[in-house]
Amino acid sequence: MNPSVPKSTTSRDFSLCPICQSLGKVLHEALTDYWFGSSGTWRMLRCSRSTCGAFWLSPQPTPKKLAIAYSSYYTHTATVVPTSHKNWLRKSLKRLAGIEHRKSRIQRMFLGDVKPGRLLDVGCGNGDRLVMFRKLGWQVEGQEVDPSAHAVAVSRGLCVHLGDLSELALEPESFDAITMNHVIEHVADAAELLNECRRLLAPDGRLIITTPNGSGLGHRVFGARWRGLEPPRHLMVHTQNSLRVLCKQSGYTAIDTRTETANAHYFFAESILTNRKFSQGWARRLVHITSWALHIVAIGLNCISRSLGEEVVVIARRYAMPL
Repeated sequence: MNPSVPKSTTSRDFSLCPICQSLGKVLHEALTDYWFGSSGTWRMLRCSRSTCGAFWLSPQPTPKKLAIAYSSYYTHTATVVPTSHKNWLRKSLKRLAGIEHRKSRIQRMFLGDVKPGRLLDVGCGNGDRLVMFRKLGWQVEGQEVDPSAHAVAVSRGLCVHLGDLSELALEPESFDAITMNHVIEHVADAAELLNECRRLLAPDGRLIITTPNGSGLGHRVFGARWRGLEPPRHLMVHTQNSLRVLCKQSGYTAIDTRTETANAHYFFAESILTNRKFSQGWARRLVHITSWALHIVAIGLNCISRSLGEEVVVIARRYAMPL
């Protein structure tokens, strides 16, 4: 899930935005890893330029610290799909609110209506998404730098390349679709990654990115405890604006951005559960009720502002063709 890491062996301080070089202002101090328990505290800055607005860790963690932070990461095992019967009321409410449809679209990376071709999943982790796309008729390949996650993916009969994407020397213009699901926030040099993706895209191919939205409702409500921050693995947290700037810098000429609420319940519940007193019994049930209520609110607000979803989605092409 982490397609590249900082190459420096020492922590580096970044006072300027890695994307637009504007001055960074302190957003959060003493952030901790609530979710996977890696040691240390972290400072996060926000770009002062309103047309960018990216967040980043400063100083950046060393490769050694990142390796420890990823040692128990969730992409190291294959996902087991539960077979228990879902609560019929919850399922009905999700359908009524359009949540199931939104989740289906984002799970398929907005490729549900696209004719299958050759697909590369960057930072593919344990290969769950590749398995899904293979069932949908795509010719799939993946890329991963984490040896543990790579081993799991290969054990499932998947073609997955181990190593940094820029060092794999894959054939240019060879993929009809390149997907990055919650990957770019883990990347030390996002511009280098997007440049390489553009090189690999077929002339009419498309790049699809999903990532936590730093301008979304969740961060506004939960602040330093918002699930999308996840220090130290999330080196940068993006906005629609920062990703548009990045894509333009990398030469993409057709760029569509939006925000999505499909997984808002997850972001909200995980943010609340950073307070351990809510993690047991009826308190935990109350967390999920509250999270679903906030999810419905988020859907309504995002229909008005179009910028408050928990995830940013980018669909970009090398050339200006209809999306």
